[in-house]
Amino acid sequence: MSLSQKIAGFVPKLSVSVAGMTLCLMGGLVLAEVIARNLFNYGFPFAVEYSEYAVPIIGLVGAAYALNNGDHVKADLVLTKIPYGPRQIVILTGYIFGLGLMLLLAQQSFIMAFSNIETKALALYPTLTPLGYPQLVMGTGFALFSVQLVIEITRMTKKIINERNTE
Repeated sequence: MSLSQKIAGFVPKLSVSVAGMTLCLMGGLVLAEVIARNLFNYGFPFAVEYSEYAVPIIGLVGAAYALNNGDHVKADLVLTKIPYGPRQIVILTGYIFGLGLMLLLAQQSFIMAFSNIETKALALYPTLTPLGYPQLVMGTGFALFSVQLVIEITRMTKKIINERNTE
């Protein structure tokens, strides 16, 4: 098995693992908050805040896994009207455009995160938690999704070339 095949298999597994662990952490935080508030009349103010940070992280890193499995959102209503060959080109073009957007979002997320870490920016919540670290994870989510897009673009390009060569 080549290195590229190992990476192509590893990225979706990493994505779904991070998304799953983040989802469990979010569920545990909310559950602990509800139990503590109802039983001990004391809550964890950071539970809601970190749960809010977790939602985009789960969505972003889960997107790479969904893309790998072909479960990603597509405009099927439009795509089904296009013949198979041109449809593959349209999907590939969308992936390439999406990759550019994801790379831009990853870059800007990392710039924002490192800036907030450097300035020690805090969220305006009662707990005053640092902003940079959740933003850093969000940037990593964009980066993981970008890597998966590169994998899908490579797969689809090879598939299109092979289909044209067999015609």
